[in-house]
Amino acid sequence: MTNVQNIYQTISDLAPIGLFTLDKEHRIRYWNDWLAKKTGKDQNKVCGLVLSDIFPGINVKRFNSAIKFALKTRLPQVMSQAFNRYLIPIEIESKRKLSFSFMQQRISISPLVNPDGSSVLIAIEDVTMDVVRSTALKTSMATEEKLTKELKKSLDEINTINEILSISQKNISFKEQQMMILKELLSSKCFQMVDRGAVFANVYDSEELFLAAQLNFNSLPDTSNTRIPIEQCLCKRALQTGSVVFSGSINSRHEATFEGTESQNHYCVPIMIEGRVLGVINLYVKKEHKGTHDIEKLLGTVANVVAPIFTRHEDMKKIEDHERQLDLALRGANLGIWDWDIKTGKFTFNKRWAEMLGYSHEELEPKITTMERLIHPDDMQCMEKAFNDHIEGKTFFYISEYRMRSKDGRWIWILDTGKVFEHLEDGTPLRAVGTHLDITERKVNEEKLKNLTNFDELTGIANRRSYNISIEEEWNRAKRTKTSISTIMMDIDSFKSYNDTLGHAAGDECLRSVAQALKSTIARAGDMVARYGGEEFVAILPGTEIDGAIRFAEKMREKIESLKIPHPDSKVSEYVTISLGVAAIVPDISSEPLPSKLMVMADNRLYQAKEAGRNCVKST
Repeated sequence: MTNVQNIYQTISDLAPIGLFTLDKEHRIRYWNDWLAKKTGKDQNKVCGLVLSDIFPGINVKRFNSAIKFALKTRLPQVMSQAFNRYLIPIEIESKRKLSFSFMQQRISISPLVNPDGSSVLIAIEDVTMDVVRSTALKTSMATEEKLTKELKKSLDEINTINEILSISQKNISFKEQQMMILKELLSSKCFQMVDRGAVFANVYDSEELFLAAQLNFNSLPDTSNTRIPIEQCLCKRALQTGSVVFSGSINSRHEATFEGTESQNHYCVPIMIEGRVLGVINLYVKKEHKGTHDIEKLLGTVANVVAPIFTRHEDMKKIEDHERQLDLALRGANLGIWDWDIKTGKFTFNKRWAEMLGYSHEELEPKITTMERLIHPDDMQCMEKAFNDHIEGKTFFYISEYRMRSKDGRWIWILDTGKVFEHLEDGTPLRAVGTHLDITERKVNEEKLKNLTNFDELTGIANRRSYNISIEEEWNRAKRTKTSISTIMMDIDSFKSYNDTLGHAAGDECLRSVAQALKSTIARAGDMVARYGGEEFVAILPGTEIDGAIRFAEKMREKIESLKIPHPDSKVSEYVTISLGVAAIVPDISSEPLPSKLMVMADNRLYQAKEAGRNCVKST
């Protein structure tokens, strides 16, 4: 074997990928050490055999086709993992629970230059962790999308309730209120309504309902004279059960029908208080609509909110009764209600508002200062801005998220929504109403999702995704300000032998210790250290020139050395050490938009550090 051949074989055996060659009869002629270790079959055992001899049952049809095409075109061919999964069945060493048992592979086939022109070189790259990370990212994105949809749905529901609450406070006639409520329900994003509905009210606890308001029923011009016996419609069932009823058609149970309702699906929403019949809301929906429990629950809450309007219409009950009924109406929605007289500073709220914070209704003084002293100081400015934007007409509703201190000292996340509904002629706000919703659980889930997306699961520091986002941002900032940006590439010396000697559990603990030690060297807000992959770490130092970055890298090297983590198989030191490559650059406006140049420079210096004996810093 020539020196050139010896060098080629040595390099091939050191390569972190699988390499083997096939002759024109598809028999193996070379099989590198990587494949020998992964498969347990050394070169002497496989040379002269075809793959199906070594691994019976594998499907080599697509593989043979790719070889044929590579030889025909004299161009390398790539078999992606997405379509081919793996060529050689190699069991995964990881103890993590995965959806597959074999190493996921990316395969390239290259024709070799030889006399017969029919030999090929096959390279196999392990992309298992890439597949795992991709799957985890997709899962986290799906979770984020689900949370976003749930939040939007909750906001739509809260806005609908808030608008109906606002209508209930208006000093207008009963009929005008019902018309406005109908319009709000029919236009709400929470439902699939057609533009048609009606509100019926009970007449002095009789067996009749009269039409209080309607939209788009041309056959009912005079609401005051339209009356329906309860026995003659599906409303009776809704009133008897006290529950929202959905019907897919107008049928024999409806002796009383109106023009345009015969083929319409609809909801019958009973309006009741303590078993007493106040009225019914009929809402007509698209024919393809199917009734759901969530919609019925929301309509039930709407009915409870509307109920006090009916009681005021009958006998103008005292305001205390009205507030009690409003509180009862929204307990099922887990909402706290507040009412703020802006001029006097009086701030009234229901029991649920106080209970969210661990207080009884009587423990809190009905003043706006009571609320203000419970809000987290860091959140006050954001809350005030949201309310001022609403007052200035920039937003239709006031919406803000902030923390409030509970009675036991915990911080509770609150979604606060409201609306000013009384003004002076010059626009000065007089009165506002709104709701509080405890969103602490959602905030906790959002934080978990953020950690999953941006932080490395093993070490707890920033991951490669987070680093890529930050380096791009800092690169662009450095271009604008014409300042230097530095990066440091780091690699734990002889980490493979550390794992082989002490085991993967010890290796994981070593990675965690090194990561936290590197993180502890970060002092400035803009600096970052992240796990780039495996035993590789990377740091970003915005606004730092090369001399400062070198000093920082040396500080990191000394920090890891001071940990004195035993490394019995290291040829560098008796303890764990790291090698570092440092690069700095002042980006030019004309340079490429991504910091790939800086990354390549740092990686080259890391390679020089390893060549120089490891446990050292090399720079540009």
